[in-house]
Amino acid sequence: MTIRSTNARRKLDRMIWLSQERGKELDRLRQVLQALSPSPDRKRMALALLSAVHELLGQADVRMGLILREWVADASDDSPREARRMFLLRPGAPHHTASEDDIDEQIDDDLESGITGRAFQTGESQLIPDVHSEEVANLFRANGIMGTRSELDVPIKLNGKVIGVFNAESSQPKAFNKAHRHILERLAAAAALALDNVARQEHLRNVLDAAQVVIKPTGLRDTLRAVLNAARKAAPDVAALTIWYKEPLTNSIRLGPYFGVRDPSGMTLAPPDPNSLVATITQYDEPIWAADARQNDRLARRFVAAEAIVSVAAFPLRIEHESVGALFFNYRQPHTWGNEERVLFPIISAIAAASIRDALRLEATRKERDRLSAAIAISEAVGTSLELNDALHKIFGTLRDRFHQATPGVLLYNATLERLEFTTASLEYYKTNRLSENSIPLNGTSIAASLARRALHSGQVEYLNEANVHTNPEYLPAIKNTCTQLSVTLMGNEQLLGVLVLEWPFYNAFEDDDIPLIVSIARQISLAIERAHQSRELRVRTIVATHTAWAAEIAHDTNREISRIRQRAYRLRHMPNLDMPTMHGLAHEIDAAAARLAEVASAGYAPAKGGLPIDNWLRQRLPTMLDEREVAISLYLHDLQCPNVYVGIDALVLERVFRHLIRNAIEAMNSVGKIFVRSRQRNGHMVEVQVLDTGPGVPDDVRAHLFNDIVSTKGPNGGMGLLYAQSAIKQNGGDIVLLPHSAGQGAAFVVMLPLTAIHHEEASAL
Repeated sequence: MTIRSTNARRKLDRMIWLSQERGKELDRLRQVLQALSPSPDRKRMALALLSAVHELLGQADVRMGLILREWVADASDDSPREARRMFLLRPGAPHHTASEDDIDEQIDDDLESGITGRAFQTGESQLIPDVHSEEVANLFRANGIMGTRSELDVPIKLNGKVIGVFNAESSQPKAFNKAHRHILERLAAAAALALDNVARQEHLRNVLDAAQVVIKPTGLRDTLRAVLNAARKAAPDVAALTIWYKEPLTNSIRLGPYFGVRDPSGMTLAPPDPNSLVATITQYDEPIWAADARQNDRLARRFVAAEAIVSVAAFPLRIEHESVGALFFNYRQPHTWGNEERVLFPIISAIAAASIRDALRLEATRKERDRLSAAIAISEAVGTSLELNDALHKIFGTLRDRFHQATPGVLLYNATLERLEFTTASLEYYKTNRLSENSIPLNGTSIAASLARRALHSGQVEYLNEANVHTNPEYLPAIKNTCTQLSVTLMGNEQLLGVLVLEWPFYNAFEDDDIPLIVSIARQISLAIERAHQSRELRVRTIVATHTAWAAEIAHDTNREISRIRQRAYRLRHMPNLDMPTMHGLAHEIDAAAARLAEVASAGYAPAKGGLPIDNWLRQRLPTMLDEREVAISLYLHDLQCPNVYVGIDALVLERVFRHLIRNAIEAMNSVGKIFVRSRQRNGHMVEVQVLDTGPGVPDDVRAHLFNDIVSTKGPNGGMGLLYAQSAIKQNGGDIVLLPHSAGQGAAFVVMLPLTAIHHEEASAL
C-alpha cells in the first residue's frame, strides 16, 4: 500500500510539474504570438524568441541561436546567394532582462554545413547527445566560444520550407532530451508565423523606401539605376534583373542597367528587333508569370537558355497607355510567386514606368539642348579658324564634352596616294601604335576605308553606326577596347575629303538620335577642310606669285638682250675689217647662244609634244645630275617599271623638279648615302615616280607645312623649291607628295605624272 501510494504521489507530482511546464510553454507561446501585432524588426523578434528558448530549456550554460535563411548580395552584379543570418544570445545573459545588446548578429555564407546545415537540408530536428561521436564528428563545426559537447537544432518551417533553425549548444554531454526537442518544435511552429510577419513588414518597408527613391531622380541614368535597386529590394532572391526603355523620338528599345547577367554581350550588341522578346513584352497589358520559362513559348529564347534561367516574371512598363519599356525578374532556381510578390511587383513596375517616362522626356529635352549647343560651338569653331588643326581641336573638344569617353579622329583622303591619313590634331586624341604611318590604304580592310570607297562611288555622305565592331569583318582594331564605332564620310561638292571616326569602349554606345548630330558635325568638318584647302592654295599661289613677280620683267629683258645679240651678230657678219671665217664663227656662236637663251626664257608648262618616255629619261638625266655635283652618292634605278610609257610634261619642267629633289636628298645626307628611284603605273592614267633617300627624313614639325608655306633650313632665301616644283607639276596635271615616314627610311617623295596616249614609234627622240 505504501509503495502504491508513493508511485501515485510521484505520478501526481510529475503531472503537476508537466502542467506547470506546459503552462510556462503556453505562456511563452502566447507572448510570441502577441508579438505578431506590433510587428517588431527581426532583431527584437529574435530577442523574444531566444529568451523564450532560454526559459523553456531552463539551462544556464546553454548558448542559444536563431539561424535564419536569407538571400544576400553585395554591391557587384553577382547573383544573390543563400546564407545564414545568425542571432546569437550571449552565454550567461539573463533571459528576463536581456536586451538587443546581448545579441550578436552575423552573416555566414555556408548555409548547409554542420549539424545546423543538416537541419536546413532535411527539415528534421537534430538531437545530438555528443557532438564528438562517430556519427556526427565530421559534421560538427566548433564555434570557438564554448566547448560544445551536445547540440539541439530544431527547424522552423513555413509552408513546408525551412526558413530558420533554433540552435542550442551546451558544454555538457546529453544536455538535451526529447522533451526539449518537442518543446522547441512547438515553439518553432509559432515562431514561423511571427518571423513571416516580420519578414513581410520589412519587405514592404523596403519596397516603399525603394519606391520613394525611384520617384526622386530626374536624370534617365539615375532613374534607371534607382528602378534596378528598387526591384532588387522587392525581389532579394532574384538572380538577374534587366531593364529596357524606349527612346521617345525613335521608339527604338535600349538596354538600361542590369544585374546578375553573366554574358551581357548578347543583349548589348544591337537594339532588339520588332519581333524580339523585349519588343513583344513592351506591347503587353499584363505581366507574364512563368515558373518554368523554358516551357513558355513567349519566353523560351536565347537569353533564357544562355543564362540558365528557370523562372521569369516579365512586366511591360506602361503609363497611360504609353509603352516606355520592360522589366524582367529572372531566377536560376525554380520560383513560385506568393500573393505578396504578385501585389508588390506590379506596384514597383507602375512606379518605374511613371518615373522612366518623365526621365525620358527630360532626357529628350536635354539632348536637344545639347545638340543645339554642340552645333553652335562647332559652327563657331569652323567660322573663326582658317587652320584645319585649330578648328579640329575645338570640334574634338566639343565632341568629348557631348560623348564622354569617345575617341574622335579625322582621316583626310589623299587621292594621290589613295590613302586615308590622320590629321595632326587627331593623333592627339586617337593614340594608336597599330597603324603603320598613321594612315589606312583606301583598298585596305577597315570600316573607314569601306565607307570611303562607297562615298567615292556614290558621291554622297555615307555613315555606319557599328554597335559591335567585333562582328564586322571590316573593323580594323586600331584602339584597344573599342566596342562601338560611328563613322561618317566628309564630302565637298560630291568629292571625298575624308572620314570622321568616333569610337567608344561600350557596345551600342550611340543612340539613333545621335546620328543627325554627328552627320551635321561632319558637314561642318567638311567645310573646315575645304576652307583650309582654299586658304592653303591661296597662300601658296600668293607666295609663288610674290617670289616670281620679277619673272616677266626678266623674260622681257632677256628677250631684249637676245634681240641685241642677234643685231650685233648681223652687224659682225657685215664688218669689212674682219676676215670672213672669223666673223662667221663669231656670228654662229652668238646666234647659238641666243637660241639657247630664248629656249630657256620661253620654256613654259605646256606638255612636251609627242610625250616623254619616262624610264628612258630617268636613266639618262638622273646620273648626269649626280655627276655634275661630284658627290659620293649611289643611285639605284633598278625598279623602273614603265618601259615605253610616255608622260605628258615638258622635259625642262621635269628637269627642274628632279634637280630640286636630287639636290635636297644630297644635302639631307651630307653628300654621302643612297638614292632609290622607282616607277610604276597607277590607275591606268598616271605614272608614279618615287624618290627615296637614306637621310634622316623630314622632321614632323616640318611635314605639315612642307607644301603649304616657305619651309627651309637654308636661311631667308630658301624654301621655295618644293613650292615651285609642286606648282609646275600640278599645272601639268600631276602632283608631288611626301610619303608618311617609315622607321629606318629617309625622305620619300612621290611625283605623279599624267600619261599620254602616244605610241612609242610616234614619240620624238630626246
